[in-house]
Parts: sequence; C-alpha cells; structure tokens
Amino acid sequence: MAAYVLILVLASRRSESAALLRGQTTDERRRAINQRASAFTLNVLVLVLLAGFVTELIRGHSGHPWDVLCGAGGVTYILATIYFSRRG
Repeated sequence: MAAYVLILVLASRRSESAALLRGQTTDERRRAINQRASAFTLNVLVLVLLAGFVTELIRGHSGHPWDVLCGAGGVTYILATIYFSRRG
C-alpha cells in the first residue's frame, strides 16, 4: 500500500488519472469523470455478482455468499437513491 500511495503522490503531479485516483477532484470535469467511473464500476460489479449467483444456482448450490452480496448491493443502491433524491 505504501508503494501505491508513493506512486500516486509522485505521478499525480503530471498525470490527471493519477490525481483522480488520489482523490483530487478539484473541478467539475474531474468530479464528472469520477462519477462516471464510479457508475461504470457499479455496473460491472452488479454483473459479476449476478453472474456468480446464477452460476452457483445452476451448479445446484444455495448461491451463498453471492445472495448476501447482491442483497447488500441492492439495498445500498435503494437507500442511496432515496437519500440523494431527498437531499437535492
């Protein structure tokens, strides 16, 4: 982890990607990039979780722990949607 942090700190001076990975969302453009990357990551994770769950069911297993992870992701998404829609 220390090497990763050191690389990000040194590279963020010259690389916008490294600055974003470091959490430097200083303007609207960087915030938009961060938001789009987060949404894309969420979509990929949902596909992986669902594929794992369905694969376990096809194999005749209970689908655990995929079912718990899918449920946690779904509940988090619902609660976050409610929170942010009311927050403004």
